[in-house]
Amino acid sequence: MTPPDRNASRVAGAGSDLLPCPFCGGDPRMTRANGESWVACYECDASSLMCGTDKRAITAWNRRPSSPEIGERVEEQGIRTLCVIG
Repeated sequence: MTPPDRNASRVAGAGSDLLPCPFCGGDPRMTRANGESWVACYECDASSLMCGTDKRAITAWNRRPSSPEIGERVEEQGIRTLCVIG
């Protein structure tokens, strides 16, 4: 996933369904461009994968590591794109 596109449209109203950014605690925003939706934190540039629907983008953003070890590895490596499989 590329960093958030500053020219993409930021969609108001989806924020209440979104968890805070797992990296900085910032307020994420639903973003849409070219028929894709994703969630991005405009404070630290973290983002979810591009998804075809808002619902899938929200699900991807809200998913968190299932174990502390994964969360620690993500923080150590400075990963800023949330990859969700399944």
